[in-house]
Amino acid sequence: MLVLPVIVATAVAAVVSVLTLAFDPHEERLAALAGAAIACALADAFPVWVRRVVGGRVIDTGQLSLGVVFVTSCAVVAGPVEAFVAGAAGAVAGGAFRGRPPIRVAYTAGVYGFSGLAAGLAAAAADAGLPVDVALAAVAFYAVNESLITAVIALTAGERLVPALRNAAASSVPLFAILTSVVFVLVVLWRGHPLYAFALAGPVAAVLLHQRSTSHALQAMRLALSDALTGLGNVRLLDDRFGVLAREAEQKGHPLAICLVDLDDFKSINDTRGHAAGDRALVSVAGVLDREGEAFRIGGDEFALLLPGQREQDALETARRVGAGVREASRFDGVEVHVSIGVAAWPEVGDVEGLRAAADRALYAAKAAGKGTARPSAAGEGSVRLAA
Repeated sequence: MLVLPVIVATAVAAVVSVLTLAFDPHEERLAALAGAAIACALADAFPVWVRRVVGGRVIDTGQLSLGVVFVTSCAVVAGPVEAFVAGAAGAVAGGAFRGRPPIRVAYTAGVYGFSGLAAGLAAAAADAGLPVDVALAAVAFYAVNESLITAVIALTAGERLVPALRNAAASSVPLFAILTSVVFVLVVLWRGHPLYAFALAGPVAAVLLHQRSTSHALQAMRLALSDALTGLGNVRLLDDRFGVLAREAEQKGHPLAICLVDLDDFKSINDTRGHAAGDRALVSVAGVLDREGEAFRIGGDEFALLLPGQREQDALETARRVGAGVREASRFDGVEVHVSIGVAAWPEVGDVEGLRAAADRALYAAKAAGKGTARPSAAGEGSVRLAA
């Protein structure tokens, strides 16, 4: 486990840092430490959710805390030891205010502390002028912060570290680049006079209020366009995304496929196992579909899967994987789940706007052929058995 070593290292580093500051106090650097710690605590106590729209769906990419700005600024202005203490102390105070579990507070303190330490060491080693020092400090902070956070999430979820780091970087690098510019401004103001730093309070508050407003608007959009149980898009979002992808397919000549998926004998699952088991079956099917393409829940036990770039044979292979994935997922809950799938693709279907109707007809044909069956819309193609 990563958590315990980080917490132990944080405790040791905290003792060493406090002793170092006690034996070599410096008024200006201690003032920077205190200011950064207080600001970091406030920022961590009131973070803002960061959300973005991907494929028409609103995705949470984490929480924005301006603690990174204050700790990195402290690293450049005061040094690595001061930045470690400011980051760790601010994280502890902010986490305690929010009532987080002690082990999480301790780990977060280590993340902030060691990120600040790395930032201070990078700036001190470079000593190449303000822009370079700030840039290197920000990169060092980001590298340590993102690595420690992503690593513990990946280990907990059983994911591979490198892909997890790649995904995290894709969503967080632009935000850190913006925050780096704020660090630069704050350092310039502090070096002019520490009180000048308060001039940044207004712009920072405005940015946070705007971000909070945007986050709330995106959350409202998510509630309007997603299914509450599975988290997939609903039929309204399907209409929108299908229209966008259909136009792109016609304009660029790219293939487009759609699968309509229906749970077989879903009523019997509800009747014999209860509605909770039925809900778990729906969620497991949603998870399988979401890995294969743009997935939507469009009815009680009916789903849709948009597959841009796939022809009908490709989509039929995707349907086979969906069938196998659903069976595998259902084994964990003791519920035997099968699906029927109707498949249609353009240009095999002459009219791209008629794809959904063609897939719907194929779905009815698949259900008529027996449960656990996929049926392509192309004439002459037979049904494909999905069930073992």
